[in-house]
Amino acid sequence: MLTTDLVAPARISPTSTRLSPGGAPSDAHARVTAEYLEMPAMTLTVRQAARLWSLPLSLTAQLLDDLVGSGFLVRTHDDRYRRPGCPRCA
Repeated sequence: MLTTDLVAPARISPTSTRLSPGGAPSDAHARVTAEYLEMPAMTLTVRQAARLWSLPLSLTAQLLDDLVGSGFLVRTHDDRYRRPGCPRCA
């Protein structure tokens, strides 16, 4: 008999949505930062990012704005978020 183990998709745990002193949830912040570092040409709207990371829209907007404030991301004229200096993203 063959048994297969199904793995549920990764989800942000309820504790990860607690705000850290800097204003962004630490687990979600780390995950978003890692994704942008892994895929430097990634350019997302708030809605796309919220869907990708299974986060509430308001939390995603706050997180992305925090990353813009720190200089890690830039917000384009059409409200998309990307890494600064990405030659393929211009």
